[in-house]
Amino acid sequence: MNTKKEFFYNSKWNNYDETLKNKEENKMQNDSFTNLDFRDSDIGNIDLKEKNLSNSNFDKVNAKNISFKDSKLVKAKLRGTNLIGAKFINSFLSECYFKGANLKNSVFNNAVLDNLNLRNLKIWGASFKNALLKNISFSRSDLDGVNFMASKMRECVFHYCKLREANFKDADLRFSSFFKANLKRCDFRNADLRDTDIEQAHLVGAFFNSKTKLPFSRERAMQLGMVMS
Repeated sequence: MNTKKEFFYNSKWNNYDETLKNKEENKMQNDSFTNLDFRDSDIGNIDLKEKNLSNSNFDKVNAKNISFKDSKLVKAKLRGTNLIGAKFINSFLSECYFKGANLKNSVFNNAVLDNLNLRNLKIWGASFKNALLKNISFSRSDLDGVNFMASKMRECVFHYCKLREANFKDADLRFSSFFKANLKRCDFRNADLRDTDIEQAHLVGAFFNSKTKLPFSRERAMQLGMVMS
């Protein structure tokens, strides 16, 4: 690990690992619904808040507008699941299976997401405001209009993603990669983009300001089509 990354990971300012640990410990005390099988059922609009749903199976479930607020989902299976409008507010998610799930307009505000594969998914219109994201792959997903405002990430991958008009205002994106992503008209005002692989993304019309910490010069930003606002 290079010096910059080591400093970032151990930084008291970021405090990521401590937050992750505290969230997990708190969710351990929630009502336990572990190892349950909800496959092929219709549980849309129900309330599963403050539950430990680890290792439960939600494959091919209609869970539209379901609430997982303040819940713990570790290694839960949500493959092919309808999660449109689902609420994961203040939840802890780790190593879950989302292949083929529909996450349009879902809400992950203040959640902790750790080691998730969210590739090739429909996630447009979702919100990750104030979320902590570690080792998340969004590659080739549709994230148009997603709200990442004030989120903190480390080593997240957005290769070939659609991220048009996404909101990254006040976000910490260090050590994330946006190779060939479409970032047209994204908002990067006040964001921290240091050590981010973003130069090969489509940046035409993306906004930045004097408080944006860029991985290159302002002159280079404008050459790439970014707009100072």
